[in-house]
This record gives sequence, C-alpha cells and structure tokens, in this order.
Amino acid sequence: MAAVGRAGETSSVDSNIYDNSAKEITPEKVREALAVIIESNFNLVDDFLKNVNYDTGQTLAQKFDVNPGVLLNTKSSVIPVLSATVGAFYNGDANATFQITSRVDTEVYISVTFPSVGTSSYIPIINWKPNGTWHQNIAVVPAFSNETATSVIIYLQRVFENPTGVVHLTLIKV
Repeated sequence: MAAVGRAGETSSVDSNIYDNSAKEITPEKVREALAVIIESNFNLVDDFLKNVNYDTGQTLAQKFDVNPGVLLNTKSSVIPVLSATVGAFYNGDANATFQITSRVDTEVYISVTFPSVGTSSYIPIINWKPNGTWHQNIAVVPAFSNETATSVIIYLQRVFENPTGVVHLTLIKV
C-alpha cells in the first residue's frame, strides 16, 4: 500500500468507516483504513527520517545543506587563565585566531577572529576544557559579547586555582 497525505487518510476513513447504521462496516474495511493511516505516518520506533519531508519538498538533510546550523567549530591552544600575556595568540587550529586582549586579576578577555560566517545571528557555545588532571578546585566560567560575522569576545573568569585549558567554540545559527 502506498503512503498518502492527510486528505487521502480522511478519504479512506470516510469511505470505509462511516456511521454503520446499516451494519455495513466489516473488519476488513476497518483494517484497510488503518493500513492507510499506518503506512502514511512516521513511526518513531521503526522508521528513519532519511527521506522524510521536513519542509515542502525538502528532506531535513537538504534543508541543512542549504542552511547549515553549525557555522564554525574551532578551539584554542592551551591558555593559562591567570597568567595569559596580553596581546599573545593561543591558536589551536586554522579556523580562528584567539588573542588575549585584556587580563585583570582572575579575568581574561579573548578576541576570537574567524572567516566571515555571513551573520551575527548565532549562539556561541563555549566550553573550557582543563589541561591535565582535573579536580574540583579547577573552575572557569566562560561568557561572550560583541558577536559579529567575523569575531566574538570570550570572557573567562577563574574561580579557583591557576587553571590552564583549551577553549572550544562552536557557533550555531539562529
């Protein structure tokens, strides 16, 4: 049986399962209508979304190909939060540059510059991964500001100890 749209499902139910005042509805007619509904709807357990339409005439994969969600995925080299040198670069991969623009007490500001992602409408996801052995006294709180199509400012605040670690940055389009 072929999958049909909502109108086809309604038509199958209307033609096979009506008011039954003349006692004409048989189990076969009910099964036929149910088969149309089952075949036409996505099953969370058995079906895969690979070729299912997400938007008019487009699968989800095609939609992401046209409008990708992840604009940038990059990371720095190891940054010593408490002793980072202002003006120094801590570049970990070729996707962006990480430059220390300011350091005050337990705080460090990092200017991250990257090739244009075409928009400033994104959410930066910032993770800080400690270098070496982690323990409960290591804590760094990341934040961001001044996002543009080619840069974002990351702010790290050390909570305790003298941590060193890598900043992971992912930009998600909104």
